Amino acid sequence: MEVGRLIILEGGEGAGKSTLVKNLEKELSGTGLRVVCTREPGGTPWGEKIRSLLIEKDSNIDHHLSPAAQLLGHYMARFEHLERVILPALSSGKTVISDRFEISSYAYQVYALGDTLLENIFADLHKYVVEQLRPYQCIYFFCDLDPAAGLARVDGRGEKKTIFDEAAIEFHEKVREGMKKAQAHIDSHFTCHTIDASDSEEGMLRQAVNLLR
Repeated sequence: MEVGRLIILEGGEGAGKSTLVKNLEKELSGTGLRVVCTREPGGTPWGEKIRSLLIEKDSNIDHHLSPAAQLLGHYMARFEHLERVILPALSSGKTVISDRFEISSYAYQVYALGDTLLENIFADLHKYVVEQLRPYQCIYFFCDLDPAAGLARVDGRGEKKTIFDEAAIEFHEKVREGMKKAQAHIDSHFTCHTIDASDSEEGMLRQAVNLLR
């Protein structure tokens, strides 16, 4: 039976993660692998409800959730995601591709929002995730792109924006920095690679495929 493998795509807004998820799914499925694509926050019915609370704007509320509330909300959705989607797929030998995971939680909620007191909470929650995933190969791809270029892509889509899409450029620069620093806070069970997200869609796919060999 195939050995389960978790592939995680991280990056700032407009870095091409979602497109790479689709292209990587097509590429890996073509080799005969059984592939499950998912996203965070979300991935389950409860997770999608939590996602709307965490990243969508509410015109009736004049402030966002605190960094601590955001972090715990993401892990609430993540634990449900692990239990209902990720672990069952991995245990059956499937390859799971997730659009975002824990590096995003560190970069956005702990680092970019400036609450370093949350580092200990993140570390404790991360330990639980690692133990759940210990039997499986886990790979991070950090899609690295200049935040200004990423936000220009977001503007060009004409889609509904999240609370993070509309944040100041300084916030997105901190997210990028946080994603690089997060790798030092992630257990060594996870292999981390960087992809040049200024490359074309095909180029990003080739980078990912070469790193998976």
